[in-house]
Amino acid sequence: MPDIVHLCYPGVGGQAAVATGLAIEGSRAGVSHGVVFYGIETTAPQYLQLCDAHDIEHMTIVKQPGFGLSARRQLAQTIRSMAPSIVVSHHHDTAVTVSALTLLGCSDDRPLRIFVEHHSNALKSKKDWLLSTLAHRSCDQTVFLTEAYRREVHAKIGRWLDFEKTTVIANGLDLSFYQPVDHGCDTSVIGMQGRMDTGKDFESLIRAFAIIAKGHQSLRLELIGDGPHRDRLEKLCRDLSIEARVNFTGFLKHEELIAHMSEWQIAVLMTDGETLSMAILEIWALALPLVSTRVAGVQDLVNDGVDALLVNPADVAALGETLLKLIQESDLAKSLGLAGRDRVLVEFNRQQIWQQYVELSSRVAPRLSHHLSTCVHDSRIS
Repeated sequence: MPDIVHLCYPGVGGQAAVATGLAIEGSRAGVSHGVVFYGIETTAPQYLQLCDAHDIEHMTIVKQPGFGLSARRQLAQTIRSMAPSIVVSHHHDTAVTVSALTLLGCSDDRPLRIFVEHHSNALKSKKDWLLSTLAHRSCDQTVFLTEAYRREVHAKIGRWLDFEKTTVIANGLDLSFYQPVDHGCDTSVIGMQGRMDTGKDFESLIRAFAIIAKGHQSLRLELIGDGPHRDRLEKLCRDLSIEARVNFTGFLKHEELIAHMSEWQIAVLMTDGETLSMAILEIWALALPLVSTRVAGVQDLVNDGVDALLVNPADVAALGETLLKLIQESDLAKSLGLAGRDRVLVEFNRQQIWQQYVELSSRVAPRLSHHLSTCVHDSRIS
């Protein structure tokens, strides 16, 4: 049975990437992990592949839209059968469900409940704010990805935020997977990855590409991911007569994702809001120049003009001009990419992030401190 179980949404995005990444890092340290993918989608193949490659127990629970009583019962049964010491919920919905479940058990049997807040404040509905607050109040500890995010939450919910139950731990990457891109090669590919749904503005990128592509016949656009907006985006490419120059890859396995991104000349993330974007961290890890949106969660992460260039939301003209600038100014593109790479090396190393979770768990639940330390020690000996 796993010592730690992560609960996360199964689609492409930060939740599943962070959950599987922490599970891998913890397993390497000798702490057994499990991952439960829970949501209305099937699990993206790259996360299943990563779990299988590292012998991490995993399960997918597909729920119907709405409350999904049957799926919640299955989730409850899964948690009981796994009997972990720690449950890390990467979504407010599962955090509330697990808290309700554990209230039915004896106090000695309750797992430590950690809620990791991934949802962009800028994109939260009233329902999201209510559930996030309830998740925070009902769990033992809430992890915020940035200090700026925690301040925003405090400004919104005031006294309902219990600072003693919060900590700030960033997302991180296993940098051994990412080698800096050779900017000396002229690949002429602009790329963006993400879920093709509300919150990600693939449309503005497509429209900007259609404008600049007229004067650059070798230029190509690659869009990695899938989602409910994909058909509409493909139709837009046909309407703009650029379908032959745009590659929709669908979901990719992890090594395929990195291989495709390594062929890009410029990476783009047009978004309506972020918390701490894994896509940005992956772009930086590959030393790619980044163009993104001047919105919450991005503008307080990047240094505009140093490790990224920012444009206003849905500003197609500005986006096109910025892309052209990077195509024409290779020194600027290289400088942005290397600055991003330096930041990932210093601030977002996944081994360091995992250790922060170990320290958090030991501090909040001293009864687990000896167990986690023993697991890590035994792993190092072996």
